[in-house]
Amino acid sequence: MANYYFLATLLPTLRIGATPEIGSRELAFFLRQNLQEDDLEKVAALRRLVDIENIQSIWRKEPIRDEGNFNELELEESLLFQEGLPSYVIDFMNEYKETAQRLKAFPQLLHRFFETEMSLEAGFLADYFRFEWEWRIAFVALRARELGRDMVTEMEYEDPENPFVAELLAQSGSNTFALPEPYFELQKIFELNKHSPLGLYQTLLEWRFNKIETYIEWESYSITRILGYIAQLDIVEEWLKLDKRKGIEVVNRIIEQSQVGERR
Repeated sequence: MANYYFLATLLPTLRIGATPEIGSRELAFFLRQNLQEDDLEKVAALRRLVDIENIQSIWRKEPIRDEGNFNELELEESLLFQEGLPSYVIDFMNEYKETAQRLKAFPQLLHRFFETEMSLEAGFLADYFRFEWEWRIAFVALRARELGRDMVTEMEYEDPENPFVAELLAQSGSNTFALPEPYFELQKIFELNKHSPLGLYQTLLEWRFNKIETYIEWESYSITRILGYIAQLDIVEEWLKLDKRKGIEVVNRIIEQSQVGERR
């Protein structure tokens, strides 16, 4: 595993709520200049989650985020010509031909992303993708309990035999509900902020930022430190873009992305 002493020393400390000294675009330039090819591929894999979310934005005719592998024109062309995208995206588009169908089934595409990428990656990326998948599913379960919705329906595209999903579904008819141990704090965050979408999303961002730090705290110069820094930088920049309207939209989007769209 390569050590990136020079690059790591250039990375200033990140803090939630503070403008980063190096933005994501400037960092991308440094990465292209300093990372080995196989580690650049890891960066591309990390940013693929943003690509998937940006695909949904394209289909909804909404602005996309800047932190993905493609700019808006590049992503539109990739979707049009079905080139440069993972096979599971192409398969999804061939299965659902109409935009309305794709938007309704988008949770299935997100599920395919996590299922595929977790199986292909190791180390930090595997841990990070699992964390991103699990907290989203846990969040959907919390919202389903809050609104009195059927958890089985909300998680239609998830494998009910997956231990994490099974643990949530086993509590669907219970008077009490508790998330698996690693996500106790997420349940507290939801309960304290569920009536304030902006506050809820801000607290989620800070919680995710701190969780990433636990994956990289013993890493100083490896690609793990670089990948964790990229993920944390994305969160810091997202925090700075937030306002009340955006907070409400993003919380609703998290729910939409991780569950069935319209009730059948």
